[in-house]
Amino acid sequence: MAQSSNKTKPWLRAAEARRERERTQAREEAAQFSALGVALDARCAELGLKLTPWGDDTLGAPNLRPNRQLQRALHLSDGAGEMEMPLRLSSLGIVRQLTTDLSSDLMLLPEHAGIIQVSRGYIEAIIEDVHTRSGGGLRPSTYYIDQHLFASQDGVFRRGPGEITFAPTEEGIAVEISRPSALFTALEARLSAPSPYGDDWPELVTIKISGAKLHDRVHGHAVLKAVANSCSIGLEARFGRGFVLSPRFDWDGFWERGGARSVQRSRPEAARQPLPLMLNEYTSNALSYYWDARKLESTPIHAYNAYYKVLEYHFQRYAVESGIRLLRKQMRDPRIDLADDHDAAALLAAVQDQVRKRNSKEELLAMTLAICIEPHDMAKFIASDVALSRHLARRDVLAGVPAIPKATRRDELVKRVAERLSKLRNQTVHAEGDIEDGRNLLLVPGTSAALSVSEDVKLIRHCALTVMIASSRPLDVERL
Repeated sequence: MAQSSNKTKPWLRAAEARRERERTQAREEAAQFSALGVALDARCAELGLKLTPWGDDTLGAPNLRPNRQLQRALHLSDGAGEMEMPLRLSSLGIVRQLTTDLSSDLMLLPEHAGIIQVSRGYIEAIIEDVHTRSGGGLRPSTYYIDQHLFASQDGVFRRGPGEITFAPTEEGIAVEISRPSALFTALEARLSAPSPYGDDWPELVTIKISGAKLHDRVHGHAVLKAVANSCSIGLEARFGRGFVLSPRFDWDGFWERGGARSVQRSRPEAARQPLPLMLNEYTSNALSYYWDARKLESTPIHAYNAYYKVLEYHFQRYAVESGIRLLRKQMRDPRIDLADDHDAAALLAAVQDQVRKRNSKEELLAMTLAICIEPHDMAKFIASDVALSRHLARRDVLAGVPAIPKATRRDELVKRVAERLSKLRNQTVHAEGDIEDGRNLLLVPGTSAALSVSEDVKLIRHCALTVMIASSRPLDVERL
């Protein structure tokens, strides 16, 4: 026994030495946290920021358990009131960077989960995927940065945290989509929902805007929404990777938020970065209809009708523009004499025809698509998707819905698309059905015909996106 005891002593000594090293390291780290805590306190006092001790976790949320080394809460304004923000100081590096990045005008954004520093022209906010919301609706679905798609500037895939970078504008505005900054990470606890899985939850992704000339918090919030919308539509159009700004989590209505599921899109061809930063201003109502439709794609009929609302939203605009162009064209014609009854009657008939078209959904849809969509681009889009082009050419899948054969002439293509979208929309909306050749044409949910509408969703989504882009205008940040 004595011999066996002697043999184990080296192992015991090694284990004790290891434990002593760990205790020494812990004491050194605690001392560093303490020193950084003093520096953080002094920095906040210098900037006029309210920093208070943060005690035990009283919310019962796994991702808000107190940090054992350094516990602080920063009090920030969102314009409506003051919020106590328990700081997530999980590493020495975060504490150091936080102390450096703090500013006297650090504020929370209203409505969205983000922060703003007006003097630095800096805004950062959480973005979420337009697909499923995870965790039973508590936490936004983390925006996924496909590292094969969004590779480095030389187009080579490298492992590590993904990011999407954009080339700066001439005004010096820079945009980046990546993991949260140290400053944002420290403040994240009150900006996002609690994680039901503790630290195993996927890390959030934020959009960062820098170099903008911001007037105040309200202007900064407007800049965030406009720039984010523009970048999102750009990513959606090129890669099918749009996003939405995440609302700040409502802790008072803890279990009230939810979301919808949607299918994923196929992976586009890999992109080289930085991407061109094209800032366009989009109508917020049209965007709301579009993103609502994007979330409904797991139920094709509902998604189809939601995308149709995007098109319908633009009907009156293009009806008015078309009428004005026609009237101006007629008025400029030197051959027209309004004193002549025949000429006046002809002009009146043209105006009445425009009024008639404004009362016809089919005419309005055809007019909107004809103005916004180039036949060449439509043909290219359909040809790029084999499943879609085959589906559109079939006459035996959706009874009563006109087919679009591959041999359709370019000058007829957009018109045929409008006819198909209109007919299919009537079937998805009306339950009484259309009567054709003695048959009652009904598109019943759950049937194979209804499920095949998922291919038509691709078509109407493309049309909705193209109309929104065509209806946009260059974004003037200074005038927001």
